[in-house]
Amino acid sequence: MSDEPESMMLRMLIDIRQVLGRVAEDVANIKVRVTSLEIAVAGVNRRIDQVDERLERLERRAGLIEEPTR
Repeated sequence: MSDEPESMMLRMLIDIRQVLGRVAEDVANIKVRVTSLEIAVAGVNRRIDQVDERLERLERRAGLIEEPTR
């Protein structure tokens, strides 16, 4: 009889360990995916900055905005 509670507790601990292992794998996968998203967003931001610079240059050429005084 005394072995039964220990056995049950051991089984529960093994189950918890397995679940934690799966959670750790999921977190690692999420970290990889978030890193990929961060890289992609940085690339989009660079492109937006380039477009903004080009638009500003076009606006200056068209006389829509004044040249900054030096």
